[in-house]
Amino acid sequence: MLEKENNDQANVSSFDMSVLEEQKSNYYKGLKHLIMAKAYEIQENNECAAENYKEALKANCENYQAFERLVGNYLLTQSEREEFIAEMSFTDDNIWLKDYYISRIQGFIREDLEGVVIVNIDDPSIQSPSVKNFSPEADYDMPAQSIPHFYHQATPPQSRGTRQTPDIKRRAIQDSDGKREQEVNVIDVLRNSNNSYIKIIEAERYYNGQNVSKAYDTIKSLIDEDMYFLNAIPLYAAILIELNQVGDLYILAHKLVSSNPDLAVSWFAVGSYYYLVKKYDLARKYFEKAHKFDKHFAASWIAYGHSFAASDESDQAMCAYRTAARLFPGCHMANQCIGMEYLRTNKLSTALIAFEQAQQINNKDCLVYNEKGVVFYKEKKYQEARSLFEQAHHLCTDENCRTYETILINLGHCHRKLKDFDKSIEYYED
Repeated sequence: MLEKENNDQANVSSFDMSVLEEQKSNYYKGLKHLIMAKAYEIQENNECAAENYKEALKANCENYQAFERLVGNYLLTQSEREEFIAEMSFTDDNIWLKDYYISRIQGFIREDLEGVVIVNIDDPSIQSPSVKNFSPEADYDMPAQSIPHFYHQATPPQSRGTRQTPDIKRRAIQDSDGKREQEVNVIDVLRNSNNSYIKIIEAERYYNGQNVSKAYDTIKSLIDEDMYFLNAIPLYAAILIELNQVGDLYILAHKLVSSNPDLAVSWFAVGSYYYLVKKYDLARKYFEKAHKFDKHFAASWIAYGHSFAASDESDQAMCAYRTAARLFPGCHMANQCIGMEYLRTNKLSTALIAFEQAQQINNKDCLVYNEKGVVFYKEKKYQEARSLFEQAHHLCTDENCRTYETILINLGHCHRKLKDFDKSIEYYED
């Protein structure tokens, strides 16, 4: 009997060792592909870079740096991102990462969350095997801020959100010791603990829907907690420009340059300030400086093009936008801006091609539909223009923003041209 128990223990130990060896092998395989991808990216071989980032994630889905560069550097289109995430494999230990990845690429928190964690109702602490591998001492690829606060603290935080939010998916559990526990979604726990990475997703959703005021409220609370959370800076700067917050942008740029003078995002903030105060020559100077620190910083290339466009230097603006389109094939804004420049110079057929390319990359941006509608309107195809303006109207969620007003005016013009005067008056009055 004793011999049988020893054999069983030996078999279990052998199985555990084989699993650990496989995990170790996958970890180093992921690192190898990550390094290769970075090398290809430096050579501007985006196709090979994207393939190696994907292989890094297939080998180790917790390789957050590969995911961030693949998505953050716009190496894949929206549909390609969604297809790739669907192909990835996750375990019970890291299924919550799938929730985060899908939420990130979709631009909003997904509804059918899968990753769960068990929390003690009386003394909230993480009991779930889904997070058992995360500890304060562990060294992961994922930045510390992107991991829930309770993953790297000796004592998990109090569950300030789980009781107050009734819509969290939860299931009461009573264990053998009489402890009352509940099962909650990890992403919901992160959202209710004000995790910065979740806040960015929510702020981007508002901003892309042209709801700039809500985007500002969301990201301002994040910046107030941690001004040096650098992933939020490009979006925050764009929102400050939209709201004409010169003082806040000046303070942000000054603090970033003082603390991080060797980072591209710091000089991007300085350039954004000069762009806002309409000193476009100085803005270009600092956007160029940002390029020197990080050639693959998409926001600075788009802003660089904007600084030329604002000065009516169309050729230089197009050059900057084309560079952005080449470096970031998954960034629809580069093609959108190219189309807007063509539209400004009345090259309608070429503008339409650029807008269609932008729509293929991202079909959820109301500005793309609005600009396509303008092309058809100028071509006197009013039915097609009206359809596109209605799609833009549906996607634009903030009734107080300038874009919403522009879309309503365009709809009014279309209905006027179509002799539908009552509807036209209705849109003008709105």
